[in-house]
Amino acid sequence: MNLEGKHIVVLGAAESGIGAAVLAKVKGLDVFVSDAGEIKASAKAELISYAIEFEENGHTTARVLSADVVVKSPGIPESVKIIQDIRALGIPVVSEIEFAKPFSTAKTICITGSNGKTTTKELVNAVLETERKVLCTKGNLNNHIGVPLTLLRLNATHELAIIEMGANKPGDIEELCEIASPTHGIITNIGRAHLEGFGSFEGVLHTKLALYRSVQAKKGTIFYNADDHLLTGQLAKVNALGYSIEHASYCQGKLIGLTPYVSFVYDAQGYNSSTIETHLIGAYNLYNFLAAVCIGNYFNISAGAIKRGIEEYVPTNNRSQVQGTDRNTLILDCYNANPSSMKAALESFAQIPHERKIAILGDMLELGAVSEAEHSSIIETCNELSIPVLTVGIEFEGVNKVGHHYRDTSTLIASTVLSSFENYLILIKGSRGIGLEQVAPLL
Repeated sequence: MNLEGKHIVVLGAAESGIGAAVLAKVKGLDVFVSDAGEIKASAKAELISYAIEFEENGHTTARVLSADVVVKSPGIPESVKIIQDIRALGIPVVSEIEFAKPFSTAKTICITGSNGKTTTKELVNAVLETERKVLCTKGNLNNHIGVPLTLLRLNATHELAIIEMGANKPGDIEELCEIASPTHGIITNIGRAHLEGFGSFEGVLHTKLALYRSVQAKKGTIFYNADDHLLTGQLAKVNALGYSIEHASYCQGKLIGLTPYVSFVYDAQGYNSSTIETHLIGAYNLYNFLAAVCIGNYFNISAGAIKRGIEEYVPTNNRSQVQGTDRNTLILDCYNANPSSMKAALESFAQIPHERKIAILGDMLELGAVSEAEHSSIIETCNELSIPVLTVGIEFEGVNKVGHHYRDTSTLIASTVLSSFENYLILIKGSRGIGLEQVAPLL
């Protein structure tokens, strides 16, 4: 669609609509914004700063129908009269993303998985932005709202876009792929997360594999964990580059130490790195580091820049974050939890040498019918690894027979047990809804 000289009307002044309007303005197009309701003060301020005309609390029919192209928010139903009038006149109607795509030639790297997708996204960004102009998903904006908001920030200067994709029910990743059109992709792993929404592990697998199918259709490239037999079995007809700890691969890594931070080396296409010292704990994060190395190497980021990007990345989002207090050392990993990530965190925690250790574990939410069995399995893992455990939440209540238990975080905070820990290494992990980050100041 040739937009040069066109009059653009944006219907709906939510974040994505504002993004489309600003994009149109900076591209030199004539743009007008119309909203049936009241526009937020912050949005109006942004429109004014770009000298974009707008109206609120109703549509002026004549002004809207003067458009050469209408950019419509997905939240506006087709049944609305103004939309019917637009359609009747044959005025082209596009989504915010359809409008934005022609303005960028950036390659799109989409990241999904049951565990590690946010950390991997952050690490890939840390590596690529050392030598490329990169747009990256902010925070956890990884759903049908967050992905379009990210893509609307694309402009002609961006070489690469890193898009995180979350899913909690069948069809989610397919829908996001239709929006983002990935040229490259990575599935970090397939775990037992959001089983309540997916119905089964097989449902998780099929949903996540939509990313492979989308990249394959565009003859793009997949980056994959070559040690994950489930994923490697899905790579037929897909251009794929692997990273591994166990096998010769496009990128192969080796864990050097946990002090408690991960240190590692890698071999990528004949280049043998020096030791890379990171600011993340957990042996499980080695695969996330190798994913970043693999993608960085593929996009011709220099070895020195790869090392610098990884070593300078410091987590700030309660994911694999180490925090020292006056009395203890805390490993904060309480942004999210599912059976796969919980077990991996405990296994890594067991490897860290420390005289006194305890795990404070919160419920893993959204597991549906398998919740009791999965929480019981975590307690068994603690027993097998000889990790003392304190649990929080109603899901752990019936299965924790070996350690202290508290029904919720506020009950734990009100107790005196937290003040008894001295010179401990403490793993704090649970689903975000449990709010375990609240206990950190008391330790």
